[in-house]
Amino acid sequence: MRYIVDFETYYDKELSVVTLGLFNYCDQADAYLVSVVCDDFEFCGSPKELREELGTDWMKDSSAEFWATNANFDHAFWTKEFGPTAKPWQCVLDRAAAEQLPRSLGEVSRVVLGSKLDKS
Repeated sequence: MRYIVDFETYYDKELSVVTLGLFNYCDQADAYLVSVVCDDFEFCGSPKELREELGTDWMKDSSAEFWATNANFDHAFWTKEFGPTAKPWQCVLDRAAAEQLPRSLGEVSRVVLGSKLDKS
């Protein structure tokens, strides 16, 4: 099963991945929202709600593949909230770069799908 994951976290001028680096930021920041999409379900809520609604057994499945647009970021928060996964994470933007596509999701969408990504 392939799971697509995206975390949303709080940041400001002092608490920022840009100024602190990923691991320090992950240590100090909290994820207030996580979305997980796969063929069987779609979830969007807090990490606590994910645990309560779907449990954690599926997270440890050795056949599960976890993908994210920026896998380093989302994997760090996943590990903080839920622990390690059985397989390494896959990164959409790394895969795009390997195909000589742009390094932003908006530009990948524009080039591959022919439409601009609407983040609203």
